[in-house]
Amino acid sequence: SSRRVDLTNPAASGTNSGATLLLNGALANAWDITAVTDTSNTLDVSSKDTEMEGIFVKPDGTRLYGVGYQGDTVEEYHMSTAFDLSTATHNSTFSISGQTGTPSSIFFKPDGSKMFVLDFTGDDVNEYTLSTEWSISSASFVDSFSVNSQEATPRGLAFKTDGLVMYVVGNGNDTVFQYTLTAAWDVSSASYASISKDVSSQTAAAQGVAFKSDGTKMYVVGSDQDHVFEYDLSTPWTVSSATYNNNNFQIPSGPNNPYDITWGPDGDVFYLAFPGDDVIHQYSVGSVPTITYNSSIKFSGGTAPTSPADGETDVITFDTTDGGTTYLASHAIDGAK
Repeated sequence: SSRRVDLTNPAASGTNSGATLLLNGALANAWDITAVTDTSNTLDVSSKDTEMEGIFVKPDGTRLYGVGYQGDTVEEYHMSTAFDLSTATHNSTFSISGQTGTPSSIFFKPDGSKMFVLDFTGDDVNEYTLSTEWSISSASFVDSFSVNSQEATPRGLAFKTDGLVMYVVGNGNDTVFQYTLTAAWDVSSASYASISKDVSSQTAAAQGVAFKSDGTKMYVVGSDQDHVFEYDLSTPWTVSSATYNNNNFQIPSGPNNPYDITWGPDGDVFYLAFPGDDVIHQYSVGSVPTITYNSSIKFSGGTAPTSPADGETDVITFDTTDGGTTYLASHAIDGAK
């Protein structure tokens, strides 16, 4: 996409007038599952656990966690460059065999003080407290909550950002079920809210679920279709209000049967777990719009600056003395945070 800069209402010719533009860099098409721009980064996890089904990325992008269907462990990886899977190295392992038989999904409280693991065979969500935030070696089991009355083969787990709502999806009913927690991030306070969303029209093997950070979009992974499906929620965080918007991402040739999805908080990157191939893939989403300028605007050096990066701000000044026939522009600050 592109944006155009025009200037209007200058002072009369012979009088100096100017303007200052603060140009904020932002991604176009963030959270749009059809706007994938890069699929090159991967992580082989076969040396730690075959069939790693569930994944979660720390909100600052420096850590990735996975749960293994075979090893009954949580694996922690550190990324030296945030959100760059190619820089991930294994850090630690934590056994959850005392609580789970076949873990299928993992989720963390946003401050890293709690971890939740969904168990495929136990049909429950297991809660752990981390005495050192984000360090799985400091985890201790707290409690569990059964979802068997709704789904006997649970695969995917997600929470609302305030910890007062929990979601579970499975490939038995191909339905996203919603639960209310009266105490935030405490699964012992959970109860089924009698709210759900049937996604069987899109997939007969629903494996993973994730949400946009404001709760207005939901994403469901279907392993039978090798797709991620996108839904719009007219009432944020209420899955019964979800409608399939016909946006989907088909997995490119390579690994098959995705089982879980986790997003970066800005909607510019997501990750999929492929347990059959023992690999995690990273997908970049969206792009920075191209900025164009009215032909009356002349930059020193003759070349207009490139668009600011996502999350940065450029400061550009404009001056005219001929009533706006021409403007002299200057790139005053490049990439201020």
